[in-house]
Amino acid sequence: MLTNIGKETCVNSVDAYDAESAMYVFQRVAEAATQYPDRVALITPSGEFTYEWLNTEANRLAHHLLACGGDKGNRYAVCTEPSVHVFVALLAIHKMGGVYVPIDASFPAARILDMLSEVEPSAVLFYGGDVPQALLQATTDNSSVKFIDLSQINEVYKQYPTSDPTVDICESDISHIFFTSGTTGKPKGVLATHGNLRHYLNSAALKYGFNQNDIFIAAAKYTFSISFFELLLPLWVGASVMPVPRADVLDMKKLSAYFERATVFHIGPSLLKKVLPYIEKTYENLSVFSNMRHVSSGGDHVPPDVLEALKRIFITAEVYVIYGSTEISCMGCTWLVPRDGIVERTYVGLPHLDTSIRIEDSNGNLVSPGEAGELLFESPGVVKGYLNLPDLTAEKFVERGGKRYYRIGDIGKIAEDGLLRLMGRKDYQVQFHGIRIELLEIESTIRKYGEIQDCVVVGLNEAHSEEISLVAYVVLRSPNEFSLQNLLVHLNSYLPEYMIPARFVGLPQLPLNHNGKLDRSQLPEPSLNNMLVTSKFVTASGDIENTLVSMWETLFDLKGIGVNHDFFEIGGDSLLAVQFLGLVSEKFQRFIPITSLLQFPTIAQIAKILSGEVEVPEMGNVTVLKTGDTSLPPLFCLYGVFLYQELADAFNLPNMVCGVYLQEEVDLINEGVESAAFKAFTNVATIAQKYVDSITQYQQTGPYYLCGESFGGIIALEAAKLLEARGETVKLIAMLDSNAPGFLDSLARMERLKKHFYKLRMQGTNYLIQGGAYKLRKLKNSLATRLGISLREMAQNPDQDLRVNVRHIASQSYSPEYSQHSIKLFKAKIRSDFEPDNTDLGWGKIVSNVSVYEIDGDHLGILKGNSVRKIANIIELSFNR
Repeated sequence: MLTNIGKETCVNSVDAYDAESAMYVFQRVAEAATQYPDRVALITPSGEFTYEWLNTEANRLAHHLLACGGDKGNRYAVCTEPSVHVFVALLAIHKMGGVYVPIDASFPAARILDMLSEVEPSAVLFYGGDVPQALLQATTDNSSVKFIDLSQINEVYKQYPTSDPTVDICESDISHIFFTSGTTGKPKGVLATHGNLRHYLNSAALKYGFNQNDIFIAAAKYTFSISFFELLLPLWVGASVMPVPRADVLDMKKLSAYFERATVFHIGPSLLKKVLPYIEKTYENLSVFSNMRHVSSGGDHVPPDVLEALKRIFITAEVYVIYGSTEISCMGCTWLVPRDGIVERTYVGLPHLDTSIRIEDSNGNLVSPGEAGELLFESPGVVKGYLNLPDLTAEKFVERGGKRYYRIGDIGKIAEDGLLRLMGRKDYQVQFHGIRIELLEIESTIRKYGEIQDCVVVGLNEAHSEEISLVAYVVLRSPNEFSLQNLLVHLNSYLPEYMIPARFVGLPQLPLNHNGKLDRSQLPEPSLNNMLVTSKFVTASGDIENTLVSMWETLFDLKGIGVNHDFFEIGGDSLLAVQFLGLVSEKFQRFIPITSLLQFPTIAQIAKILSGEVEVPEMGNVTVLKTGDTSLPPLFCLYGVFLYQELADAFNLPNMVCGVYLQEEVDLINEGVESAAFKAFTNVATIAQKYVDSITQYQQTGPYYLCGESFGGIIALEAAKLLEARGETVKLIAMLDSNAPGFLDSLARMERLKKHFYKLRMQGTNYLIQGGAYKLRKLKNSLATRLGISLREMAQNPDQDLRVNVRHIASQSYSPEYSQHSIKLFKAKIRSDFEPDNTDLGWGKIVSNVSVYEIDGDHLGILKGNSVRKIANIIELSFNR
């Protein structure tokens, strides 16, 4: 209800609690276990678990914690993957009067240590055999911390009673501590009570009418406060919940399957932007989602197009936006999205149960209706404050008219229709993939690095997407001594990956306004001229360096390139490398092997090679990407060098990692079909034999470990056959997103037409234009290859890549016989719409055993970041056997 007090504005909502709402969630679970013991509480891939089972196991664990010296008010850190064990641990901790503190094991050890040092837990609960490495590092100096393995729940804890512990719980007792981003350089713990939690669950249950017939999806990370909406709200109303494994959350096909069974989900807009388009492309019959009756989103701005997609797909469901924060127990406001008409603007709606909102100006006075101001919330969900931060608690939690409010930091106003609309942030938080990030925390961590004098971090909207990109503007103490690589190592030690800026811009000083305050509007756009790279800028000197700089500036279409810029840091790849070295050969009449560019990637280094100051070693067709023990067999990466560098960097064994390329590949690019390599490179067996010759020249006897990306995977398999024919042993054939021959052609014609019609409906005539241009390019490429047009002639067409055409011809003529081989297939999760739905990419018909590992990213993206580290870890297991 909107209340006008003179010309002042406040919003409030008052409702009545039902009689059962005076209970706590663990009591309601115990009651459910008595009244309907066989009702299913948890639905998992490994089976279903009843309320009786859940209550019994939670009681046993609670008695175990008490037997280990636990007492009311003790804090327990929980660090495990989403599973039934999170539910058991959470309920057990509450039953014995403890405080639940979820910890994400993927965070850096330093960040975990900050959390644990603040909490001082009585024990850390984890699941499965080994204590997570980050936890071990974080607790090295604290031997008093106990570790409790939840995987022993069926053995060790059976000796304990199944009855409810008799512990007196008050609504003012601390229930849980969630950590959020902090402005001091450390995460801040939010102290919430059982009364706060009761309000959280009861207000949501009454507002949305959840009941025992509902099936919830639990997809949020359990370290975020919104996770209680999915973990505890179903148990509050006697419903069922499906905890989704993290791998399934990131797999759109599997996540969509959960929607078919569920009746309720709450998912952030970042994930919805991925799964909703997948559903609309894949599902012809949306009636499979007819069970869904409530869908909601929040935690970040929910774009109108996402809300419209929810309305289209889940036609029987109410669609809500939910707005709040950890400090007000999440349930702040909510908006029922109207189904009549098209949503053009997103609101956060009206207050939840027994919640009041003040909208204030900078002096703490209520603003007039329709004016924007800072939002303050008052409700039974407003928490006690921050752990060990009395000053910040006093600043953010304030008294107004005898009531205690929380200053959430958002700016908002009441629209003409009485709904609350957000206008932005008051402070320096941004939303990134649904997570509130304190920019001041990132700035504080950057300033701790000794070479930084001052800095500011901002969130910039990317021109090509709706996502926010973090950019750090830094003032260096000694620019000539600064190392970006060392700064990144420092940040990775303290911040999770999503809080590390994507770009760093160096400034002589931060821009100030006439009042001497930071003027963010004057911060420059990031560019090559101001961005920091791992190398220092040095001006060219001499004819050779100036000529090379000119070549690079033409190739990269960039100005301001220095002689110490790294070829690959500024966007270089294998094709540009070949083009560049071709220009060098033409200009200086000097051949430089392509592998030398990995070892000497700067203009200054290349100039020394050309002047004769540095001699380039001859290594044949093999280049070392990672040095190691030469007595151990290396990992050979075939059909490329540059694209495997991050894989080599992620490889933690003492074995070497080598990239293998053929000089014929360079000849093919430089000379086109006029080169002698053209005929050889249209036959897979011939290519594989040349690779085997190169490999055995470097390593004469087995065992051999081979991997290849895309077409390189086919070469790896054929090379393995040739090596085995010589009596050698091949212990690894790893394919990195390699399609089996003919795989892409196996999609039925009618299915292709359906997909084309869908894209035409979604994209209009632009799809016809783009599709026609693509078909024309393919025709030109095919004719150019078959008619023998040289690369020099084809260079006028920027879309032409002779290598792709040659590989296509080789693949088309390649028909392998079925063989008793085992391959490891690393499959990119992001795939083409026009690709058959086949898990093994067609290899199951060609080899006897295919182990498939789905990796985040697209065809080349799997060789970056966390994805390539996962690949490296799996490959390492083949060496350890």
